[in-house]
Amino acid sequence: MTKANRQYKDNLFRYFFRKAKNFVQAYKELTGRDLDPNEIEFYDTSSLLVNKELRNDVSFITKDNRFVLLVEHQSTPCANMHVRLLLYYAEILKIYIQQHKLDVYGTKAISYPEAELYIAYNGKQEIEEKNFKVKMGDVTVHIKHKNIQFQHLANKKKSNTLAGYAYLVQQKEYYEKYENHTSASAMKMAVDDCKHQGFLQDYLERSEFIMITTEVWTIEKQMQDREEYGVRQGIEQGIEQARIETAKNLIEKGMPIEDISEVTQLPIDHLTIIT
Repeated sequence: MTKANRQYKDNLFRYFFRKAKNFVQAYKELTGRDLDPNEIEFYDTSSLLVNKELRNDVSFITKDNRFVLLVEHQSTPCANMHVRLLLYYAEILKIYIQQHKLDVYGTKAISYPEAELYIAYNGKQEIEEKNFKVKMGDVTVHIKHKNIQFQHLANKKKSNTLAGYAYLVQQKEYYEKYENHTSASAMKMAVDDCKHQGFLQDYLERSEFIMITTEVWTIEKQMQDREEYGVRQGIEQGIEQARIETAKNLIEKGMPIEDISEVTQLPIDHLTIIT
């Protein structure tokens, strides 16, 4: 259950930063350097699979093939994240070599994109920002570990998508930890805070954003919260009620009935009765 609760951060991070215009904002925060969104293109690594839990979050490659940018989002510290990033990079090189029909067995040295590898941490613990230097024979790879919690960001402008993402996470965790709200209730209040403070204004009403912030994990978490607060219901009855509550919230947001049915797993004819 805890794992499902953390998943919304990763899903939102991918949703926001697989867009080049948002990614360059994050790149500025990670490196202090400006990058033109027209210089890069999204590199789809969704098919890269070492095992079912090991997928890269965000990858871009420069259009002149100078370097590959890989960013891995972390909600909990992981001592082996640098190893995972190296695995992703190796998989990308394999695809790159195949796409460009490069001969790795030939006598001539091939050219390939260098790696810029970053760990973007946004968990509840305070962590030390540091750089890893990993040597593989004669090759040295540098990996930067950056804390992207809201209070650590240099750019907190309302137009900065990374700041908006970090603020949303901060507020949700505040309402859960200090005001004892359920996970679903805390998320709703955090979204309202973003609206009032001017963060993520281009996204708050989008169906994709609403689906991520109210997806099925909230239903499971609501059930856990209900039990913790002493509300003892039958499992089936509790899940059904949680789905109905979620559906009502989405209907108020104006999400299409077909999408609500997919998110809540409620039949469309049931939803038309609710409306």
